[in-house]
Amino acid sequence: MKFNGPADRTIKPGASEKLEVTLSSGKNKGDFSKTLAVTTNDPRHPNETLTCRAKVLVPIQVNPASVNFGQISRKDSTKQQKVVITRGDLGSLALKLTPTESPGLVAQLHEIEPGERYELEVTLNPPFPSEPLRANLTLETGIAEVPILPIPVYATLAPWVVAQPPRFTVPMQRTPDWQEIVRLVWDDDTPHKILDVSTDDAELTVRVDEAEDQQRIVLQVPGEYATQARTRNVSIKTDDPQSPEVRVPVTFARPAKPADTKRPVAKAGGVGKSRPAASRARVATTSDEPTPTSAPAKVQETPPDSAKPAPPEPANPAPAESK
Repeated sequence: MKFNGPADRTIKPGASEKLEVTLSSGKNKGDFSKTLAVTTNDPRHPNETLTCRAKVLVPIQVNPASVNFGQISRKDSTKQQKVVITRGDLGSLALKLTPTESPGLVAQLHEIEPGERYELEVTLNPPFPSEPLRANLTLETGIAEVPILPIPVYATLAPWVVAQPPRFTVPMQRTPDWQEIVRLVWDDDTPHKILDVSTDDAELTVRVDEAEDQQRIVLQVPGEYATQARTRNVSIKTDDPQSPEVRVPVTFARPAKPADTKRPVAKAGGVGKSRPAASRARVATTSDEPTPTSAPAKVQETPPDSAKPAPPEPANPAPAESK
């Protein structure tokens, strides 16, 4: 909310003053209110609060505002979500759905209450797109002020192949036979095979083992190995034509920095400096009633705390304790 004009005003006895404020609807919907704090020199009304009320008209209510399927797997079946569209403040609805051209995306519009409530059924069918889905379903509303209603649709496809965990992490303190295991996981039901593994550091040892009918990549780091400043990589070759080579980084843990146990020593008269508290402008009341005084009533702005004179310091201030 923005107050227009000077905050410090004088209102003569029997007179009135008009205040102008600007309200921003922002993300508000429906009824909302804001307040103004008023300080005067009138002893009977030293402080007043003015309330400004407004209503933001909502042409159409959509719940949810968008369709987000989130991350989907190639192994998933059909995905479906529903959107409820309800009449707002601008009149009856006459929705008409424009056909979508996004592959696998199907939308159907159902009228629940004529002119009042609709249900939009959105379905995503496999095979799912390999790229993230970003589409808009478009509806004609029959309302002149808002003729078109777009409803965004989102979906992301799970990565084709991932390493679990996503990296090898070598600790600072480790046993001579320290090792870590990483597995590759594909987002489909077709079996894949690891053909070869290698590393770009000759001092590291990497091999492929099989356990419980699953291949796993094992990294071994000798106890005398010096921690590296930069990341190393393990290269994994597979029989998958879409991902013939997968790289898994090898990172090295750093020692934690010692905590700073020193505390600042408090100075006499207070610890450090603090910012002065922000002042709030005081505005005049919009009351049309005459001020019950013979002299003009002046609306004053409250000065910030920093403008007030500081109290005198004691002759011999005692120093604060330091820890």
